[in-house]
Amino acid sequence: MKSLPAILAALLASAVASPALTAPQIPQIYGADGTFLGLLTPARISTDSFCHQYGNYGSQYSTVSIFNQYGVYGGKYSDTGAYNPTATNPPLVVRGGQVIGIISKNPNIGGAERSDPDALRIYVCRM
Repeated sequence: MKSLPAILAALLASAVASPALTAPQIPQIYGADGTFLGLLTPARISTDSFCHQYGNYGSQYSTVSIFNQYGVYGGKYSDTGAYNPTATNPPLVVRGGQVIGIISKNPNIGGAERSDPDALRIYVCRM
């Protein structure tokens, strides 16, 4: 497993240091089909945060969560799933309209910095 990419670590550090960030500045997660999958923020009480384990974007049971290992965006067998080690269209991390990362178990995927979904959750949600 690769370590958390430096670019995401820097973005998350700035998000924690600057609570006055506006929504476009907070990294967002999107499915390859454009579906919003939550905010990449450690705010566990925010219903839009992927750290909110009972919210739409952090629940292991939600259809729009990368942590639903049987769903479209987290499934081990879905080409758009973060947990599929061969996925070619995993969830994207977007900030300011630009793709800055990919959330995937696929160690061979290219195009942007890759973060393992488990490592990302540990790093962001347990700061």
